[in-house]
Amino acid sequence: MVGTSKERVANWRKLMKEDPIKYAQYKLKEHERYLKKKERGVVKSIDNMTPREQNKTRRAWRKSQRARTKRIKDMNAMMTPPTSPDENRFQQNSRREAAQRNGRRKQLRDRAKAYRRILKLTTQEVIKGEIQEEKPKIKGEECDQ
Repeated sequence: MVGTSKERVANWRKLMKEDPIKYAQYKLKEHERYLKKKERGVVKSIDNMTPREQNKTRRAWRKSQRARTKRIKDMNAMMTPPTSPDENRFQQNSRREAAQRNGRRKQLRDRAKAYRRILKLTTQEVIKGEIQEEKPKIKGEECDQ
């Protein structure tokens, strides 16, 4: 069976994990390789790093953790059965009603604000005595005749 490199590695891992004894030996061997790398300084622990390296490593950890969390969440979402149609319709209607209610509230607030502003401006102009009757403007004619 010849496949891509990825397929062959996946098949090898699958076979390795099926036999618990071989898998335990493999894990022990990998751990020894890690310890040798650590002795040579290829792999550093976080406390042996400079502050800049620590930030970089921790940023990478956070990024991989976010990806892992997202992957798990997506898998759970795929495995969770959909809600019944009645519940879904109720949720949509309640959301729509809430949005309409909030929209109406905003309209009322804005309208009240506009009325207060108009009242304030007219009272200021009355106090100054600047309100005068304006002549209606007719197209083509000037106002001062």
